[in-house]
Amino acid sequence: MAATDATYYTNQVGTAGATRHSSIPRAQNYRTIRIRKDLDAGEVATDTFNLYKLKVGQTLIPGLSYVTTDSAGSTLTIDIGDDTDPNGYADGMNLATAGKVNFCDPAIPAYEDAPHVATAATEDVIVTIASSTSPTAASVVFYLTIIDEYAEQ
Repeated sequence: MAATDATYYTNQVGTAGATRHSSIPRAQNYRTIRIRKDLDAGEVATDTFNLYKLKVGQTLIPGLSYVTTDSAGSTLTIDIGDDTDPNGYADGMNLATAGKVNFCDPAIPAYEDAPHVATAATEDVIVTIASSTSPTAASVVFYLTIIDEYAEQ
């Protein structure tokens, strides 16, 4: 599988009028972004897809972010990061079992200890398939909690 984009990422950077991502306000400058990605059982190690595009001043908080999934095969492990650190938000998340997996499972990622604030015009949040054995088709829903430093007060 070549590098692909999650539907909401494509809509975020697509043409005018494209559907926006699902967003749930949490507090004045916090929100949770919900992004669904359907896996097709063809995922192999090193495949990537773009998940979300951070804007200047936004920070993704790994400790408040998580993934829910159907069973995705005997082994499906992902990393979530950016071009600078491919596993900065989540390192070695096992999605083989249906349920909820926090970004900080099994290890505290680098961007939880040292939060990364987007400084470029936009920065991609990228998912990398770290390992995959006998994958099956599955729906994966990513819940990204984001702080916007420039939110209206």
